[in-house]
Amino acid sequence: MTNPKPTDTRSITTRFITCGQSKGSLGNSTVADTFLGWLQFAGVPFAAIDADLQHKTLSRRYPPKDVKSAGVTESQDTFGLMLSNLPNKAVLLMDRPAQSTDKLLAYAEHYQMVAAFEHTGIRLTLLVFCSDNVDALDSAVATVEYFGDRADYVMIENSACFRSDEFKKTGLYDWLLERSAPTIVMPHISKVSLNAWEAADTGWSGSTARGEPGVASDTSSDRRQGSSGEDH
Repeated sequence: MTNPKPTDTRSITTRFITCGQSKGSLGNSTVADTFLGWLQFAGVPFAAIDADLQHKTLSRRYPPKDVKSAGVTESQDTFGLMLSNLPNKAVLLMDRPAQSTDKLLAYAEHYQMVAAFEHTGIRLTLLVFCSDNVDALDSAVATVEYFGDRADYVMIENSACFRSDEFKKTGLYDWLLERSAPTIVMPHISKVSLNAWEAADTGWSGSTARGEPGVASDTSSDRRQGSSGEDH
């Protein structure tokens, strides 16, 4: 891994946010959904790519003008097509399927993604889930070793998915602290909140079915997965 160096933020016009870890059930889509909600509330222009065609968490909850569902990690060509057609927004976010870290790194190397980003004012921001799971930790290390200081990092603590402090004993954690990587602690979602969401989902589902303004309805199982850590 490289030594710390300051980031010249003057040339950054866009943030590209994604997670580099392969392990599912970390809460990646829940965090991505939360980020989009924050951006929408704050009025920050954003666009997202829902590359997880199995779950389609983001594309079920946001209109096509904001979130595009596309299997951009399925092949080198589709990944390259995504890179050549990125919208001009302040924040770009990609929700990837599990077990796609090797593809992400291979495609990034093939297209020299980071160099292209730097040339166009895009700064990569990688989410690192503080999990002690071996697959999650190994893929996080591989991702950080590849991108190094050419990306920024945000650590995510999700107590619904992992409660151990083993991650904080790793060299990766120390490396991230050296770079002042911030930490986001995901709040615990209570049963009362889950019940309220389920009731709201039922109402939104009816409105959408009648063609009234609304968002695609989530099933109660989706909400429970997001709170219990079973989300992909």
